[in-house]
Amino acid sequence: MGKIILRRENVVKETGSEDTARALEAKGFIRYRGDSGKGAAVLTDTEQGKTEQELQDARANLKAAEKKIAGLTQELEGTREQLEAAIKKNTAGTGKKEKGGSGR
Repeated sequence: MGKIILRRENVVKETGSEDTARALEAKGFIRYRGDSGKGAAVLTDTEQGKTEQELQDARANLKAAEKKIAGLTQELEGTREQLEAAIKKNTAGTGKKEKGGSGR
Protein backbone atom coordinates (compact mmCIF):
# COMPACT_ATOMS: atom_id res chain seq x y z
CA MET A 1 0.00 0.00 0.00
CA GLY A 2 1.20 3.55 -0.73
CA LYS A 3 1.49 6.52 1.49
CA ILE A 4 -1.66 8.10 2.87
CA ILE A 5 -1.38 11.82 3.42
CA LEU A 6 -3.81 13.60 5.74
CA ARG A 7 -4.15 17.27 6.51
CA ARG A 8 -5.81 19.44 9.15
CA GLU A 9 -5.32 23.20 8.84
CA ASN A 10 -1.55 23.59 8.39
CA VAL A 11 -0.61 20.18 9.84
CA VAL A 12 0.19 17.36 7.41
CA LYS A 13 0.57 13.73 8.53
CA GLU A 14 1.77 10.81 6.44
CA THR A 15 1.08 7.15 7.15
CA GLY A 16 1.21 3.82 5.39
CA SER A 17 -1.54 2.28 7.49
CA GLU A 18 -5.25 2.51 6.73
CA ASP A 19 -6.05 2.06 10.44
CA THR A 20 -3.82 4.99 11.38
CA ALA A 21 -5.37 7.07 8.62
CA ARG A 22 -8.87 6.35 9.97
CA ALA A 23 -7.76 7.27 13.49
CA LEU A 24 -6.40 10.59 12.20
CA GLU A 25 -9.62 11.20 10.26
CA ALA A 26 -11.51 10.73 13.54
CA LYS A 27 -9.38 13.55 14.95
CA GLY A 28 -10.42 15.89 12.11
CA PHE A 29 -7.76 15.18 9.49
CA ILE A 30 -8.83 14.76 5.88
CA ARG A 31 -7.10 12.81 3.16
CA TYR A 32 -4.95 14.97 0.94
CA ARG A 33 -4.44 13.95 -2.65
CA GLY A 34 -2.07 16.72 -3.73
CA ASP A 35 -2.00 18.43 -7.13
CA SER A 36 -3.38 16.17 -9.86
CA GLY A 37 -2.10 13.03 -8.16
CA LYS A 38 1.51 14.26 -8.05
CA GLY A 39 1.56 13.86 -4.28
CA ALA A 40 1.57 16.38 -1.51
CA ALA A 41 4.44 18.51 -0.37
CA VAL A 42 5.15 17.42 3.20
CA LEU A 43 7.18 19.69 5.43
CA THR A 44 9.52 18.23 7.98
CA ASP A 45 9.37 19.62 11.51
CA THR A 46 12.51 21.65 10.80
CA GLU A 47 11.08 23.07 7.57
CA GLN A 48 7.78 23.86 9.26
CA GLY A 49 9.58 25.59 12.13
CA LYS A 50 11.64 27.62 9.67
CA THR A 51 8.52 28.56 7.71
CA GLU A 52 6.71 29.62 10.89
CA GLN A 53 9.73 31.73 11.92
CA GLU A 54 9.76 33.41 8.49
CA LEU A 55 6.05 34.15 8.92
CA GLN A 56 6.64 35.69 12.36
CA ASP A 57 9.51 37.77 10.95
CA ALA A 58 7.30 38.94 8.08
CA ARG A 59 4.56 39.94 10.54
CA ALA A 60 7.08 41.89 12.63
CA ASN A 61 8.37 43.65 9.50
CA LEU A 62 4.80 44.47 8.50
CA LYS A 63 4.07 46.01 11.92
CA ALA A 64 7.27 48.07 11.70
CA ALA A 65 6.33 49.25 8.20
CA GLU A 66 2.81 50.17 9.35
CA LYS A 67 4.28 52.27 12.19
CA LYS A 68 6.66 53.98 9.77
CA ILE A 69 3.81 54.70 7.34
CA ALA A 70 1.72 56.15 10.17
CA GLY A 71 4.61 58.42 11.17
CA LEU A 72 5.20 59.57 7.60
CA THR A 73 1.49 60.18 7.11
CA GLN A 74 1.40 62.32 10.25
CA GLU A 75 4.48 64.24 9.08
CA LEU A 76 2.91 64.79 5.67
CA GLU A 77 -0.27 66.12 7.30
CA GLY A 78 1.81 68.59 9.33
CA THR A 79 3.63 69.72 6.19
CA ARG A 80 0.31 70.18 4.39
CA GLU A 81 -0.98 72.35 7.23
CA GLN A 82 2.21 74.44 7.14
CA LEU A 83 1.90 74.94 3.39
CA GLU A 84 -1.75 75.96 3.69
CA ALA A 85 -0.85 78.48 6.40
CA ALA A 86 1.97 79.88 4.24
CA ILE A 87 -0.36 80.20 1.24
CA LYS A 88 -2.93 82.05 3.36
CA LYS A 89 -0.24 84.37 4.69
CA ASN A 90 1.18 85.08 1.22
CA THR A 91 -2.18 85.61 -0.44
CA ALA A 92 -3.56 87.80 2.37
CA GLY A 93 -1.36 90.74 1.35
CA THR A 94 -2.13 90.48 -2.36
CA GLY A 95 -5.90 90.73 -2.10
CA LYS A 96 -8.37 88.90 -4.31
CA LYS A 97 -6.11 88.72 -7.38
CA GLU A 98 -5.04 85.16 -6.48
CA LYS A 99 -8.60 83.87 -6.33
CA GLY A 100 -9.04 83.98 -10.11
CA GLY A 101 -11.26 85.92 -12.44
CA SER A 102 -10.33 88.20 -15.30
CA GLY A 103 -10.75 91.45 -13.35
CA ARG A 104 -13.59 92.65 -15.59
